[in-house]
Amino acid sequence: MAASPLSTPSDPGRSLAYMPQLDALRALAALGVFVQHFLPDTLFGSTIPLGDLGVRLFFVLSGYLITGILLKSRETQLSTNISTTVLLGHFYGRRFLRLFPIYYLVLLIALVSLPGFTENAAWFFLYAQNLQASLLDGFVFADHFWTLAVEEQFYLLWPLLILLAPRQYLLAILIALVAMGPLSRLVLIYFGHSHFQISMLPTSHLDTLGLGGLLAVVTKSSTLRAQSTMLISCFVTGSLLLATVLVSKLLGMSSYIELMLGELGAGLLFTALIARAAAGFRGPIGWFLEQPWLVYLGKISYGMYVYHWFVPRVIEHFSVTRSIVPDNEYLQFLIYTLLAIGISALSWRFIERPANTAKRLFQYR
Repeated sequence: MAASPLSTPSDPGRSLAYMPQLDALRALAALGVFVQHFLPDTLFGSTIPLGDLGVRLFFVLSGYLITGILLKSRETQLSTNISTTVLLGHFYGRRFLRLFPIYYLVLLIALVSLPGFTENAAWFFLYAQNLQASLLDGFVFADHFWTLAVEEQFYLLWPLLILLAPRQYLLAILIALVAMGPLSRLVLIYFGHSHFQISMLPTSHLDTLGLGGLLAVVTKSSTLRAQSTMLISCFVTGSLLLATVLVSKLLGMSSYIELMLGELGAGLLFTALIARAAAGFRGPIGWFLEQPWLVYLGKISYGMYVYHWFVPRVIEHFSVTRSIVPDNEYLQFLIYTLLAIGISALSWRFIERPANTAKRLFQYR
């Protein structure tokens, strides 16, 4: 999945400066999801699952960008007579325009074309499909949509926290929420829930979402020296935790190790990465992250994420007598990726970008 992690901050009325390298990170995260879903049996589809890592990057990005926007709105409120209710209305209006159009378009198409979807449709229309998956211990449709539900549940409550929490306690509250992520996973493991069931719940991702919010607060309120110390600590600790997860997987140890340490490790590592990209990498990394094609993919990455899962399934549906794609999995990956990007580009041009222009009705200031 910023603002939605998969959406772009470069829209009318934004209250944060545009950071093109963050769009590039979105693109890389989305392509990582493609690798895991289109090449599931490869090293980067299973042992080092780029898709899972990409989703965690999306979560940290969401926490960072949404919290930054809300902090800016809170500042604006001090110098104006805008009420919290109005700010919340504008926030939710903008989220509606960015996320809902293509999400509900896909659901409506599924409702019309897949008779079996009807009995599960309410879960998806209410953004509760992750809860259904946890209850059933499995997916019923659009496996990747669980992340969109987690994000939407985050959007419902996070603005209330950032806008209403006493300023002097905000940092402590965010640290406590980050700690609740691994703690909630530990409690659910104790009560016998499966790895899958736990990973579907929004509380299990409070560390990644919360770390993004924590980064926004620290960036705004701390000295450069304190920020530097925090980010170095995040990078080192996150790298060590992910290395531990990799070793445990190679040794065939319990997946609960990955569940407990993977989310936090990825969150810490990506916190450092996002902070650096927000400031702007220089040199070869900066050059790469500001390539126009990569930044463009970041702009359309929400559509890439929403549509990509359906591409091979639609092709398979129309391959009645024989496969219309080659058997080679790498050629399949290339075809599926190009088709997903093409569909997303059309979606951006004719659906998402026009909807974005309506955001001027919901200015943050």
